[in-house]
Amino acid sequence: MVDLDTSQSRLIIFIILLIIIIPSIVCSIYIFYHFIRFHELRQNVNNHIILVLLFISFIQVVGELPLTLIFLRTGSVAILSDKFCQFWIVLNYTVCTGSLWTMAIASIERYWLVFHRTFFNKYIILLHYIPIILCIIYPLILYTYLVTIYTCTNTFDYSYWTCGGACYLYEPLLGTLDWVINGCTNVLLSTSVTWIIIIRVLIQKQRVNSQRTVWQRSRRIIMQLIVLSALYMIVWLPCVICFVITLFTPVPFLTALYGAYLSYYQYIACLLCPFACLLGSSEIRQVMRNTRVVQPSMHIMQPITQRLQQQT
Repeated sequence: MVDLDTSQSRLIIFIILLIIIIPSIVCSIYIFYHFIRFHELRQNVNNHIILVLLFISFIQVVGELPLTLIFLRTGSVAILSDKFCQFWIVLNYTVCTGSLWTMAIASIERYWLVFHRTFFNKYIILLHYIPIILCIIYPLILYTYLVTIYTCTNTFDYSYWTCGGACYLYEPLLGTLDWVINGCTNVLLSTSVTWIIIIRVLIQKQRVNSQRTVWQRSRRIIMQLIVLSALYMIVWLPCVICFVITLFTPVPFLTALYGAYLSYYQYIACLLCPFACLLGSSEIRQVMRNTRVVQPSMHIMQPITQRLQQQT
């Protein structure tokens, strides 16, 4: 059995995550502040799903990641208790799955907004608000049941990350279904939809017409999706590929690689999520630039509402 999980590797991962966590929290709070201060940002339907994704990532960074940092530094879970292990597992699985499903829904929603905006507005409750609620409720209910109620015997090991995981994962059928449905499917879905949008926009840009192209109308939405989707693809595709390969044939090196590095590599997505949101959203950056104006006059500080509405 290949052993890549050493004290040196844990120390390196601990330092890297610790360096990123503070700027990530500051950036998230900065974005939340502007969402709270400017109701125009909150009212814009384009920002709702992004705000949910940012909120889930923030919960993971401030609530779950510190438990991992304690484990990496001490080699043991923070509290030597089965109840704590259940809490940690439910929290970890919920935020990871919630963020992946939110990213997948965000990709699909961007497709509606870019190519079928009228249809989307007509069925906004079904296509927008219900999926957002499900992204939060579904993983919480699912993993609360699987970890605390499902009839299998948890044998937690306090010397392993997330106490070695929930017992249902070691059942071939249930564990595989969970990974396929809540891991692989939404990663591949968000990746596929993003590429479909890009290809379709490029095709339509080649057509000459007197009206504005899809790219001109929706470039902000598309750029925001590309930045976020690229982040999640870079982080989660290696995990998906590793899982698919080991699903069909045992590869000890890949199993060890996932346990020693890829399981912690997943945190890069939630840590960099606020920076990706900021980089991909010119609307948020515009509001932030307006707040830097010292002693603004009425003719300089035009109503932000009017400008944001012009972009949507």
